[in-house]
Formats: sequence, C-alpha cells, structure tokens
Amino acid sequence: MLKIIGKFFKWLGIIILSLILISIIYNIFDNNRIKVVEQEVEVVDLPEEFEGFKILQIADLHGKTFGKNQKRLLKKMNAIDYDMIAICGDMMDKHTEDNKPFFDILDGLENKENIFYVKGDTGLEAVNENIGEITSDGQLLIEKGCKVLDKPYAITRGESTLWVSRFINGTTFYNETGVDKDNDNSVKVVVTHYPRHENHYATDQNIPDYNLVLAGHYHAGQIRIPFYGALFIPDVFAPVYFFPDQKEVKGLITWGNTNQYVTAGLGANAPYKLLQFRLFNTPEINVLTLTKRAK
Repeated sequence: MLKIIGKFFKWLGIIILSLILISIIYNIFDNNRIKVVEQEVEVVDLPEEFEGFKILQIADLHGKTFGKNQKRLLKKMNAIDYDMIAICGDMMDKHTEDNKPFFDILDGLENKENIFYVKGDTGLEAVNENIGEITSDGQLLIEKGCKVLDKPYAITRGESTLWVSRFINGTTFYNETGVDKDNDNSVKVVVTHYPRHENHYATDQNIPDYNLVLAGHYHAGQIRIPFYGALFIPDVFAPVYFFPDQKEVKGLITWGNTNQYVTAGLGANAPYKLLQFRLFNTPEINVLTLTKRAK
C-alpha cells in the first residue's frame, strides 16, 4: 500500500512539474507574439461617409519590443488598412527612460495621416495640463507624426466630421468652440488611457454625448486564469480591483448610445522588472470598424 501511495505522489509530482514547465514555456512564447483583434462598433446615426471607418488601437506597450526595431509588430500594423490610430497611453516602461521601443513604432509606420496620442501613467507628457499648452516632448511627438490632442481634431469626409478628443479631469474638450454638438453629421471619439466604469453612468443624465471611448490601462487583467479571466485590474479609483466584472476588463461595452472599447494592450507593468510579464494573456492590437446601428 505504501509503495502504491508513494508511486501515486511521485507521478503526481511529475505531472505538476511538467504542467508548470509547459506553462512557463507557453507563456514565454505567448508574451512575444501579437494577435490582431477585430471588432465591429455600431454607432447611432453614423454618417454614411464614415461607414467602414477603421481605427487601429494600441496601448500599454510599457517599453516591450517585438523584434529588432519592432519589426514583427510593425509588420502587423502596416498590413492593416486603417483610417486612424489611437495610442491609448503607457507606451514607456516606468523602470527606464528609454523611449526607443515606442519611437521605433512611430518611425516605422507607413500611414501617419491620423495618429492620436495620450500619455497614461507612463510616457511623454505631451500637454501641460495646467496651461493647456504643448510641451517640448509634445513637439517631439508631433515631429514623429502624432497629434497630441491639445484640442479636438476633425477628420472630415464630405459634409460629415469625426471629432477626436481626450478626457480632461473626467470631461472632454467637446464643449469648446469648433465642435458642433447639434450637427447630426458628426461622430465624437475620445482617446484616453483610463476606462470609464459603469458607475460613471448611473443615470441617463450622466451618459455623455460621445459615440466611442478608446481606452487601455487594464491589460485585460495582465494575470489571467484560463476559463475564468482576470483576477484583478489596476482600477481607476483604487490601486487594485479584485475579481472585476469580466465584461469591463477588455473589449466592447455599451451604455445607451455610448460605446467603450478597452484593449488588452501589448506589454506588462509591475513594481519590479522581474514581475513584468503577462500570464495566459496574449498581447494584442485592435481594429475597430464603425458601422451604423440599426434602429
């Protein structure tokens, strides 16, 4: 009997160690690949001119590299026929001041017509929030092809306009001169780092008048459990939010006429460099295609 029990625990140990080894090998491989996630986003009263408008969304690089000079990442990005890029923050690793991994992306992009940037927790501060002016870092980003969202930017097609802005202290620039709120032929998009929670929109009066919020920050939980999802996320209101609502961790969520898309992002963040990895959480970039919502 003791021999049988001994053999059982021996083989159990071998199986457990084998699973750990397989998991380590898989996650090393998984952390260094990129998947392209496509999503159709339905927009109420979307003007015909913006039907099929494609947004390439990236976030949370945290200084990670995908091949020399981001070769593998750029191959995927440049293969996409996008109309706009939304860079949703945290492109720099907080453990270093090296911006090369991010700059390699900007330098290697072939389509630089509409690249919109916001900072997040780490990265270049493009706009001085106190006075609303573009900083020297912001000027550098502009030279590399970015629009740094010191004001709303207009993408015009025919008689219709798609406005791109960012959050300022929880609101947007959409109350500024130049944005026609009453124009039925306009679409309002917000590029931000921090997602909105459902409790932001507790009443109909709190639901804003923009059509799409693009955000990152959560890393889809960074540490994910197969068949369950994220154990925790870096919450907007607290350092860590345990056992979050999985539908808010990544992907598309809709409140009324407002859509929000949260990308799982590309890299990882941690207090210590050694812990900077993703677990069962493939890095991703996202392609969002706008389409008119059926009434």
